[in-house]
Amino acid sequence: MTEFLAALNIQITVKNKVEGLLHGYYGYTPDVKAAHALLEREVSKSKPWALEMKLEGLLSGSHLYPINEIAAHDLIEIEATKGTPWGIEKKWKGLIKGRYGYEKNEAAAGELIELEINKNNPWAKIMKIKGVGQGWFGYIKNETAAHDLLEEEIRKNNPWAIETKFEALTEGGYGYEKNESAARDLLEQEVNRGNINAAERKLLYIKRGLYGYQQSRNAVHDFLYAEIDKGNL
Repeated sequence: MTEFLAALNIQITVKNKVEGLLHGYYGYTPDVKAAHALLEREVSKSKPWALEMKLEGLLSGSHLYPINEIAAHDLIEIEATKGTPWGIEKKWKGLIKGRYGYEKNEAAAGELIELEINKNNPWAKIMKIKGVGQGWFGYIKNETAAHDLLEEEIRKNNPWAIETKFEALTEGGYGYEKNESAARDLLEQEVNRGNINAAERKLLYIKRGLYGYQQSRNAVHDFLYAEIDKGNL
């Protein structure tokens, strides 16, 4: 079944196959070279999980990658130039924290956000909301403004806005009171709409028994295959 799903190129299973070949998980015989080749194939498609694994490999010397901070920096720059959310986010984090070969520069990070907002980048809009909500990245803290901006992005179906509101409802912030019941309702709403990120988040919570979901291996199996049948995973 795992091979069949991998052949269908379902990403959650392709990732599992890479991990299985690397570590001998899920019934796979360890084969680091095969894992590396499969990982590179997914990197060429700009799959975020694959880019993350390659970056980790270049920084730590794992997954058959030699340690190469210049190559790690170049990987991020290539993806940022292509405009992928992963590349933009990693470059932004590099500027904020002085990582990945970037010098720490909060002003440049803020400029990157504004530049991406002008390109209608939904991720950048959420970063600005977080900046306004927390007083980060050179923005003046204003939770009311952050709340209103976030609700506006939710109406536009910005996927990062849904994630941010869910986090705000589970932890409090951005003018929202902590309300795990409302957070779960929001998650269920997004799962029913076919939101892949929401489906993956629900799967994680069932596995761990969080936010009112009962921990159950059978429930994980049933939900996973139901979402695969619907094409959500």
